[in-house]
Amino acid sequence: MERAYNNLKSVSRATQVLAAFLKAEEWSISGLARELSLHKSVAHRLVATLTTAGFLISDERSGLYRLGPIMAQLGDQVERNGRLHRFARPYMDELARLSGETLAIQVIQGDHGLCVDVVESRQAMRLTISPGQSFPLHAGCAGKVMLAYQSPAFIDRLLSRAPLQRYTERTITDPVALRADLDLIRSRGFGFSDGEITPGARSLGAPIFSANGMLAGSLVISGPSTRLSQKRMDQLVLPTTEAAAGLSAALGFTAQPTEGGDDAL
Repeated sequence: MERAYNNLKSVSRATQVLAAFLKAEEWSISGLARELSLHKSVAHRLVATLTTAGFLISDERSGLYRLGPIMAQLGDQVERNGRLHRFARPYMDELARLSGETLAIQVIQGDHGLCVDVVESRQAMRLTISPGQSFPLHAGCAGKVMLAYQSPAFIDRLLSRAPLQRYTERTITDPVALRADLDLIRSRGFGFSDGEITPGARSLGAPIFSANGMLAGSLVISGPSTRLSQKRMDQLVLPTTEAAAGLSAALGFTAQPTEGGDDAL
């Protein structure tokens, strides 16, 4: 218990060190110690740990510390998610009205997906998803759509964690079959799932891209299979991919023309 308490205390102090950079861009060890009322040796250990982890970097000439590249990346991620959330609502509302089902926006967080916004269906029987809910990348439409557009190294690393967790009898756990499904998603520009995480639930989704061409997230319709028949899913493919493309354009993404231009049509 005492060790756990000390660990939590160290985490709390580390967050205080990072928060100090809201007041000044650079700090010395002694300056941080005075600011946070810490012993200089404690401040030194905290700063050394944060520097090793990439949260801080040091200037060898001045001996001062400032926020490191990981903090910049986290800031960029927060900004991207904020812009995604801000621009997504009109597209989600329209698609929810058209489909009558639950709409959700998901992003990748580490090796999992994270739901960042939801428009729930007004149907009495509906699929319920909550912002902040985490889910796997190898199962379900939202995760697979995002996994399909990751780097080969990312996909290899995730699929090497055998065995992949099975949620239902429909979960794809064979890496070869899953790779084939990801290839199909990339070639079509959208994906399906049928009871891969929740029995009786079906989903249809498409990727969202940011201005730099990287995947920003996925836009997914989910509902009970009793309403989302294959025929109904096929009908919703075009409005779903168009909504995802519109949201991507709102984020600054410009689709590359197909090879050969108009002659390829």
